[in-house]
Amino acid sequence: MRVSPYRAVLFGVAAFALAACSNQSLTPSGSSYDLAGQYAGTGQDSVLGNATASTTLAESNSVLTGIVTLASTTSSATLSQAVTLSVNSSYRVSGTSTASVGSGSCSFSLTGGYNTSTYQLTGTYAATSGCSGESGSFTMTQECIAPQTSERFRQSRPGSC
Repeated sequence: MRVSPYRAVLFGVAAFALAACSNQSLTPSGSSYDLAGQYAGTGQDSVLGNATASTTLAESNSVLTGIVTLASTTSSATLSQAVTLSVNSSYRVSGTSTASVGSGSCSFSLTGGYNTSTYQLTGTYAATSGCSGESGSFTMTQECIAPQTSERFRQSRPGSC
């Protein structure tokens, strides 16, 4: 079974949108929320179905950037896509993404959150143009933190990458 690029992109984008669950037990340090690191997890896409997702996120001035890799659990299809997300003081995440599909493109809206107790980035996404009706959800757990993460957050998060 071949997975079309736009379907995988949608999930990949979603895999970064990150969801409604947020714990505020830790407060952000300055303009950084110390969410940089490696993540892995799963998701469900309305077209692709079940998939695995992984990423390494960098953070600067409350903006997360990275490449999401999506792999279908029913075929050998894999797709990577760049994403950019804004983080607020409640660890809520939102953003948009555009993916090239053939000679066109698809745009997506992403929302979600980071849970500081479980180290999970969860969320939902939906197409806003180019891929009508595509939507999904994801859960990715932070496996390690970036070396530049503040010492205060380093004590309560997974080990360094």
